[in-house]
Amino acid sequence: MSLGFDIIDLHNLKRNHHKDKRNVFSPSLVHVLYPVGLLANLFFGCAFTIQWFSSFKQKQACVPKIFWILSSMGALLMITHGFIQSQYPISLLHSANLVIYFRNLNITSSYKLSFVSTLGILVLSLMLTTLPFAIESYYYPHMKWMASPNILHLPFPPPNQYWHILGCLGLLIFSSRFFVQWCYLETKKSSSLPALFWLVGFLGGFLAFTYFIRTGDPVNIISYGCGLLPSLANLRIIYKKYRLPDHRNYSYSCFLSAGEASGDTLGSHILHHMKAIDPHRRYFGVGGPLMRKEGLEVLITMEKFQVSGFLEIFISIFGLFAKYRKLHKAILKENPETVLFIDFPDFHLFLIKKLRKSGYQGKIIHYVCPSIWAWRQNRKKILEKNLDILLLILPFEQDIFQNSPLKTVYLGHPLVETAKKFQHSDIWKEKLAISNQPIVAAFPGSRPGDITRNLTVQIRAFLASSLASTHQLLVSSSHAKYDHILSDLLTKEGCENSRIIPFTLRYQLMHSCDFALAKCGTIVLETALHQTPTIVTCLLGSFDNFFSKIHIQNSSSCIFSS
Repeated sequence: MSLGFDIIDLHNLKRNHHKDKRNVFSPSLVHVLYPVGLLANLFFGCAFTIQWFSSFKQKQACVPKIFWILSSMGALLMITHGFIQSQYPISLLHSANLVIYFRNLNITSSYKLSFVSTLGILVLSLMLTTLPFAIESYYYPHMKWMASPNILHLPFPPPNQYWHILGCLGLLIFSSRFFVQWCYLETKKSSSLPALFWLVGFLGGFLAFTYFIRTGDPVNIISYGCGLLPSLANLRIIYKKYRLPDHRNYSYSCFLSAGEASGDTLGSHILHHMKAIDPHRRYFGVGGPLMRKEGLEVLITMEKFQVSGFLEIFISIFGLFAKYRKLHKAILKENPETVLFIDFPDFHLFLIKKLRKSGYQGKIIHYVCPSIWAWRQNRKKILEKNLDILLLILPFEQDIFQNSPLKTVYLGHPLVETAKKFQHSDIWKEKLAISNQPIVAAFPGSRPGDITRNLTVQIRAFLASSLASTHQLLVSSSHAKYDHILSDLLTKEGCENSRIIPFTLRYQLMHSCDFALAKCGTIVLETALHQTPTIVTCLLGSFDNFFSKIHIQNSSSCIFSS
């Protein structure tokens, strides 16, 4: 009899053992296999990183094929993870998502399944996922269908039913994003992720993330926490795209920008011809007195960009950045058909790159090629990537872009034609009461810093020469508002008998003088076109001089070492 009782007791003991056990896997094995979920999240992370990078490059939300492949691998691992950890909702939702991933891959294949067949596969997949949980629940009645592993061993009581409801709601919403995508796929026949996908994903992911923080589940904390980032990143891309005006609905306008006097000269010529062809178009932007005279609607005057040298630019950096932002916003808001940047390459290339990154799709033209043939050749790639047309003024620049995808047009320099058409007359001397004494002309530049440095050395050179006793020094003014700088320097250097000549008479001055002292720049080209003997000056500030020496020494070292 005792043996019979022993057998019955042993049977009851085994049955009670199965009832008390909560999982088919031992607790130690559950902990050992926990990293399966981390591996799954690695696949999901790679998938969304590639998707975001592709969207960032194309400036719109897009989905490469590899996204669905990596997501499928991650889903298989998460289904396994959910079964091991007794997390039925995790396995069920990823099982449904796996079918949707498959559908996205299948929609473009030659063996495309019908919608009804895909729906049948979905139902079968959900049943097959539920079956092992149901069997396990039958043999292990104490098994939890949504277990909280608490791998971190946090000192918190188990979450109550309201937390579980929140978690299941978050998972349901989060997973439904792929059902949204599936509906979009079947109607549009295009594998992409619409804005609603990311909105639903963010809401569901946030609720699930909150729930798993409460349960202390590291895998799902990482999974749903990191899952918020792609949603935010893609919503930002979509928002920026829709914030812009429709790129097909350009305004009837043209933006022009010239940040220095030489650019103002070029800009006035091209604006004159543009207005002759299309007088009703709106022309707005940045320009100097010559472009304003041609009818440019000014957002910022050219004179506010009159800085030169490293130190002056550094001091003015915040002001320049504010102007850059103002112009960037104005172009995006107005959305002109064409944007024309004239010379002033460092500022303009910075603005051009930002416009393209912001989604501006109108034509961008740059007038005057940066001196890439002399230094900083890497700018050629920037030009090729962002410009539609590059207008050239020097003939040899055509050879540089001979095999380039960038369209270039050689215009030549308009000053050549201007110099040819110029007719000299001595009437200007009579009007300004200039004596018949021989003339030495000084052209100190157009920026205040350049004027101060170069005119000082030009005056001293003139006074130190034998010509000081036989010639008079006439100084060309780039703008009337800088005349006081010229007068103060002439007085300070003891050259009070000199006169200041308006900028509009500079060609008359070039023809009337015996030779010129000119600051390096466009003015040297003009004196050459008028066949005026010229001594070129280029005096830098002490900081700029020091910085330039270091740069030249480093460049020389690189040349000789190579």
